[in-house]
Amino acid sequence: MDSKTINEIKEKIHYEVSRTAPPEGFPKFHDIPKERYTSDDFYELEMEYVFNDSWVIAGRVEEIPNSGDYFTFKKLKEPMIIIRGADGVIRCFYNTCQHRGAPVVREEKGSDRRLRCQYHSWTYDIT
Repeated sequence: MDSKTINEIKEKIHYEVSRTAPPEGFPKFHDIPKERYTSDDFYELEMEYVFNDSWVIAGRVEEIPNSGDYFTFKKLKEPMIIIRGADGVIRCFYNTCQHRGAPVVREEKGSDRRLRCQYHSWTYDIT
C-alpha cells in the first residue's frame, strides 16, 4: 500500500475517533421510548424474535480450556450447557435430561468426563 493511501486511511480514522456526533447531514436518530427498556411485552418480543432466533454470545473460549470443562447458560428460554468435548470441540446442548427433563448439570461451571443426570443417573458422554 502506498504512503498516500496510508495517510488517507489515517486521516479517516482520526476523523472518526475524534468526532462527538454524527457527521453533518446524517439523518436524525429517532427517539427511543423508555418503555423499550422497561416493558415486559417488549422484552418478550425481543426474546422471541431476536435472541431465541439468532446466534447469541454465551461465553468465551477461555472459560473452557480443557476437555470436559463446561458452564451453563440460562439467559434464554431453555437452559444450556456449553462444553468442550473430549475431541476439543466446543458444543452446546440443552441442560435437560432426555429421560424426565431434569437438569443434567446443576453447577454453573465445572469439569467432568461425563455428564450425569442426578434424577435417574442417565449419563452422557462428552465426545
